[in-house]
Order: sequence, then structure tokens, then C-alpha cells
Amino acid sequence: MSQSSGPFPPALLAHLRTLYSDVCSPRSLFVPLLGAVLSSLNEPELILALFDDACDHLEVGVDKAIEVGNQEKIPDWVALAGQDVKDKRMFGKLLVAVRTREALLKSFPLVGFPLTISSLTALSTHLSKNHPDIWPLVERIEAAHPFPTAFEPLGEYGLAPHPVTNALNQQPLEPVSRGRILFNNIYGKVAGRVLESLRWGHPNLVDSALKLIYTPVLSDTRVLQDPLDSSLLCLALCFASDLPPQTKGHFKGAQNHSATPKQIYALLTSIRCIMEWKGVRLRMERMEFLGPVGGLNDMPSEEEGKPKL
Repeated sequence: MSQSSGPFPPALLAHLRTLYSDVCSPRSLFVPLLGAVLSSLNEPELILALFDDACDHLEVGVDKAIEVGNQEKIPDWVALAGQDVKDKRMFGKLLVAVRTREALLKSFPLVGFPLTISSLTALSTHLSKNHPDIWPLVERIEAAHPFPTAFEPLGEYGLAPHPVTNALNQQPLEPVSRGRILFNNIYGKVAGRVLESLRWGHPNLVDSALKLIYTPVLSDTRVLQDPLDSSLLCLALCFASDLPPQTKGHFKGAQNHSATPKQIYALLTSIRCIMEWKGVRLRMERMEFLGPVGGLNDMPSEEEGKPKL
């Protein structure tokens, strides 16, 4: 397991921020995705530092991000905060907190349950002590967002035999496996081949993946609403775990969900910077698997813009 490298060097944190064009937006994936990566490295204290840094920089972009919210899809759970949200900055902090906690929760099948427990417990303690303005709202929102046990029992390949209900608004959901849909969208035309590969590894791997991971966890869009968010989460954690086959698969999955070259580059480069700082050498550090992806040829080389720590 990775050893702690101490607090973030300011130069590294500043460099990571430059990689994300929307870093000042409360809807940015900067903290949720890198927070999950830090969780996989058993670095809960760095997750807290990343969260606080994001909150400190919300003043620059939060107003614009929320003003254009009228044209964006606002999550149902925002209504649960009600009149207790005093201003736009508080709303921005709340968005970052809830989205980060959801990403950490979704990451547990990929990083391991004990690490997820440590990270979420640390974040809960930090929010309750240092961000008391939003912590009661986080608790209220999450209490109304229970684990979707309505998906049990599941039929063949995660097919729900009966309609299930959205815990927030009690509206029936389609009685089909949203997990299988996400799986198919990630792997595209090779989805069947991937299932056969899982079955070859162990007969129960298919059911484990679809019924226990993809359907109830990864495909839940009540907080992280865009399926691309979950796709990028899988890509980030596979890359950080230095798993070439899975990384390549989820790289294609992110493309299938319309991830831009700049999004993928920012994500993987930020992970690589963190790993280099921690002294972890990745077999895929040069990211050759990206291939001739449109737009990546215009990106800076590995040495350009690297922070001096």
C-alpha cells in the first residue's frame, strides 16, 4: 500500500488545477475523480486538502456556473437543501461535497471497501468540524438517497423483473438493467467478448459485475447524473492501479460516452503527476494507448508545464 508523502506541495496542487478548464465550477470532476484516486492510495488527508482548495477557489467561477444552471440539468436532490442554502458560494460547496462523496462511494468496488470507509469517514468528520454550514444539508440529502435496494432481486444479467422506484420522487424507473446498459455503452461492440472473458476467469464474475457493481452502484445517476462521470471514474481508477487491459477498455468507454481528448488528457496527466510525486512508477506513464486521438497531438509534452516541487 502506498505510504503517505505528506501534504500537497503548493506547486503540485496549482499545476493540477491548470489541467482542468472548469476547475472553478462546483460541477467540475476535479475533486470527485482525483479524490477517488487519492482514496485508492489511502490518502484521506489529501482528499480533505483537495476539497478545501476547491472551496477556496469557488468565488471565481461559482456565480457563472450557477447562473447558467437554468440551462443545465439540476439534480432532484438540490430541492432537499431548500431555503437553508444562504448564498451561491454555499450552494457551490454543497455541490462539491455531495458529488465528491458520491464518487468515493461509487469507487468502492474498484478501490476496496476498507479504503472507501476510511476516506468517507475522514470526509464526514472534516465536513462536520470545518464546514458546519453545509454538513447538515449533506446528511439530509444522503438520508433521502438510500442505496437502491429496490433492484433486488435481479434476474439474468442484472435484469430487474419488476419496476423499481426512485427513492427521491417515487417515480417508477424502467424495469431494465441500467447496469447492463452502462456496461454495453462502455464496451460497445466488444461487450459480449468482455462478458465471455469474465466468465472464463470465473463463472460468477459476470453476475458479480452486473448485479453487484454496474446495476446498483456505477449506473446510479441520482447524484452524478452523466454516465460519462462513472465512465471517467472507472478510467481514473484503472489507470491509477496500473492495469493496462482495463485502462484501455475504459479509455474506449470514455470515448463512447463522448469524453473529449482534453478531458481524458487532463484526467490521466493529473493522476500521473500525483503518482510521480509519490514515487510510484506506472507502466503506462507515457500513455501510448491513447493512440492518435484527435486533439491530443496539440497537448504539451510530458516535461512541459511539469511543476518544480
